[in-house]
Order: sequence, then structure tokens, then C-alpha cells
Amino acid sequence: MSNLIHDEYGNIYVTGYEILLGTYGYCTVKYSAAGNKEWQSRVSTPPGYAAEGTNVAVDGCNAPYVIGHLPNTGSNNNYGIINYDAINGDTLWLVWYDSLGNNDNGHFIQIDQSGCVYVAGQSAFDDIVTIKYLLFV
Repeated sequence: MSNLIHDEYGNIYVTGYEILLGTYGYCTVKYSAAGNKEWQSRVSTPPGYAAEGTNVAVDGCNAPYVIGHLPNTGSNNNYGIINYDAINGDTLWLVWYDSLGNNDNGHFIQIDQSGCVYVAGQSAFDDIVTIKYLLFV
């Protein structure tokens, strides 16, 4: 487990990684306020690659967003930002940030009242990269 957060109803969202059949993947789990597992979502990687959800946030509709590092193409990690459906855990969207083929590790995510998603992390050469995503729902 890397991080957890609760929504206004007391549901808990936990993110991190899971090793399944030798592959690492983002793993995000929703628990009800009573502690029952509601859903689990996993984004897998090819064998030999690693992925991990490092932070989680919820928006004004209690939908979870996860950031971490996830290989997109090639062998380097990229910021991987995922928005999940709060009801069933389906992936609503997934975006990557890749700094010209270098390793990028997303660490922080925050959502403002207007629904803009802010992410930050470490990019190649220890640069700090912060990105604002404008969402039109």
C-alpha cells in the first residue's frame, strides 16, 4: 500500500502495487464505510516492468484518481494518471506523461473544486514536473 483516502461517505480508497504471476501492476481497492471490499482494479504491466500507484485523491463526485509510475512504451516509467468509476472501479480514463523517453515518477495528485486535476512528481535528471489537467465532463 502506498496511500489511502476516504470520501465524504466514509468509503476508503487504497492504492499501491500488486504482484500477480510475476508482473507488477497498479492496484486500487475501494472499501465501504463498513470495511467491505467493493471493488479492486488493476493495471498490469508486461513481465519485467514495474508499476505502482503512489497517491490517490477523490473529486467532488467521490470518484477516485490515482497517480504513480507506469510503463507506457519502451522500458521507462511515466506518470500514469487514472480516473476510476466510484461505483464499479472501471477505468474512465488513463493518461501518461513522458519526458522524452526518460523515467518519470508521479507522486502527488490533487483535485480542485472546479474539477481540475493537478499532478506532480519527479522527471528525468531530478526535475520536478507539475501538470494541470482541465476536465470537461
